[in-house]
Amino acid sequence: MFPADSNESASGPIAPTAAHLGIPDAPNCSAEDFAGSEAAEESCGEDEDPGSYIFHQPEVKVPLLLLYTAVFIFAFLGNLLVVLVMVLHRRMRSHTNFFLTNLAVADLCVAVFCIYQNFAMYVIQE
Repeated sequence: MFPADSNESASGPIAPTAAHLGIPDAPNCSAEDFAGSEAAEESCGEDEDPGSYIFHQPEVKVPLLLLYTAVFIFAFLGNLLVVLVMVLHRRMRSHTNFFLTNLAVADLCVAVFCIYQNFAMYVIQE
């Protein structure tokens, strides 16, 4: 079922591990642990400290928040300025500038819809 491993026993292949299943950071878990009860799933990889995740530390959260805020402000205001120049000044309406405006609108959408959601994904504890 799985590719041949160097750690096969004489009686046949060993049980699939988390690495076979593509589950990262679970070196001591087997496939039975993930297919079994909830208690087995909770106990697998129990030796890791949940507070050791680097993004949960306040000395990392604050600078990360400041950097994400700076990126959001520059992306939002800079791209909004490009769009406003194209709308307000008729002389700026060329084929090339329309393409640049399209790029600015796309980047503005990324700034509005993705920057803080990406930050929240790293920082919010589960």
